[in-house]
Amino acid sequence: MEFKHLIDNNISYVSHLKRTVHISCRMIYGGIAVLIHGVYPSLFETTASNIIKELNQELNSNNKKEN
Repeated sequence: MEFKHLIDNNISYVSHLKRTVHISCRMIYGGIAVLIHGVYPSLFETTASNIIKELNQELNSNNKKEN
C-alpha cells in the first residue's frame, strides 16, 4: 500500500480510516435523505444541504491545519 498521503498529512492509518468512515456515513445518510425528500418533499428539507455545509467546513478547516 502507498502511505505517502498519510505521511504527508501526519496521520495514522487508523485515524485516517476512522475519519473516512465517518465522512462516508454522513454522505450516505445525506444521500438517503435526498432520496426520501424526492418522494416526500416535506421531509428532510435541509438535511442534505446542512451535511454538505458541515462537511465542507470540516474538510476546509482540516486542510488549513495541514498547510
